[in-house]
Amino acid sequence: MVWETRRPYCCVLSSGSFELRIKSFTNSLGRLSSGQCCDGSSNSDAPCLAPCRTKFRVCLKIYQANIDTTSPCTFGDITTPVLGGNSLDVPNLNVEGFSNPIVFPFDFTWPLNLQYNGILIFADNYGEVVRARDSIL
Repeated sequence: MVWETRRPYCCVLSSGSFELRIKSFTNSLGRLSSGQCCDGSSNSDAPCLAPCRTKFRVCLKIYQANIDTTSPCTFGDITTPVLGGNSLDVPNLNVEGFSNPIVFPFDFTWPLNLQYNGILIFADNYGEVVRARDSIL
C-alpha cells in the first residue's frame, strides 16, 4: 500500500485602502502661493476679484525628510475635479467624479514601521499651486 501525502497549497493575499476625508478648505485671500490672484492679476494690495477654481491633488508617498513635490508618488496620486471656489464645505459637496473620502486601494504588502508623507496640493483650474501641505502619516 502506498500512502500519498498532499499538503494543501496556501496563499496569502492582502488588500486594503488608505482613505483621506477632506472636511473643509478656505483660501481666504483668493491667491496662489505666488501671491497672484487666480484671475492672473498681481496687485498684492487690491482684493482679488475672481475666486479660485479649487481642486485637490493627493499624493501618497514613502516618508521623505525634505518633501519633494515633483518626485513620483510611491503609492499613487489622485486629482479631484474642480470642487468650487475659495471656500469649500467638502462633506456637503455633490460634484460628479468626486467622492469623499478619497480612497487609495492597494493590493500589496503594506510595509511596517515606516512613516509616510501625504501631500495635499491645492491648485486652481490652470494647475497653479495655491498651497501645498505635507504631513507625516
